[in-house]
Amino acid sequence: MDRILIDDLSARCIVGEEGWERTAPQEVRISLELACDLSAAGRTDRLGDTVNYAEVATTVRKYIEESRFHLIEALAEGIADTCLARFPVASVTVRLFKPSHLPGVAEFGVTLTRARAE
Repeated sequence: MDRILIDDLSARCIVGEEGWERTAPQEVRISLELACDLSAAGRTDRLGDTVNYAEVATTVRKYIEESRFHLIEALAEGIADTCLARFPVASVTVRLFKPSHLPGVAEFGVTLTRARAE
């Protein structure tokens, strides 16, 4: 299966358990790997024969910015669901990171892969 990669997309949202995390949006970084058949686009060189990367990035950023989650796991799950619902992809891998405020830890993150139900 072919893959479309979108790396280091950033957006701001409310995410976290601590009280201070619930008061102001914080930046999260996302990387996506979308599994789909790119053979038609490779032959035709037409945007209509592939998944529009810009549309995916815009859709995911809008979803994130409108969301409010306690856990990054739930945010990542919502991103995966959005990609599967809106775009013709077989599966999506979401890597999501948020900044850490613990000494010696730069970021916390999760990676999950979800596939379209057959």
